[in-house]
Amino acid sequence: MADDNKDHDERPRPKFGELAPEGWVWHPPKDADRLDTAHPAPEAHAAHPSAPTRSHEEELLAQAAGEHPVPTWNQPVTILLLIVGIIGMFLSIGTIASTPASIQHLYANEGLGAYKPAASVSMIMLAGEISMVGIWLLSAVLSVFRLTRHRLAFYIPILGGVLAFIGLFVCLTAIIASDPTLLDFYSRLSG
Repeated sequence: MADDNKDHDERPRPKFGELAPEGWVWHPPKDADRLDTAHPAPEAHAAHPSAPTRSHEEELLAQAAGEHPVPTWNQPVTILLLIVGIIGMFLSIGTIASTPASIQHLYANEGLGAYKPAASVSMIMLAGEISMVGIWLLSAVLSVFRLTRHRLAFYIPILGGVLAFIGLFVCLTAIIASDPTLLDFYSRLSG
């Protein structure tokens, strides 16, 4: 029976805060009424020191503006696409620069004589090369700007690549269209 009395304590259980030191007062955190659990606590950001973080006020402003959190894959995918874009830029510039030599090779193979590029070809080539560099630089600047603002940016290099492809196509078409001998040759093939 003595063992039963030891397991059962007759004293009342303390209520919340009864065992606190005298003079201590509990203050709830400033965001205690926040029910949004979609955003991790600030301690979770400490695990990723390389990723730029927003302050609590910036997070609240973003939520108020209706922004959604940016996926973690956005930054590496954007950087990878920018690297692919710079490689594509150099390949496009090389393609534009080698177009007159390619046309001369076509002339030699088809017995069309010597290729004499029109005066506008050098300007078309220069404009095409500058536009390739400009499109990539604009894509890179806009992507970095959006990445630093914690917004989706992966689609910007994709749009830049599409614009660069269209620009390359227009440039090559303009070079070919400036040569009447080549146009006559292709019209005889199609007709």
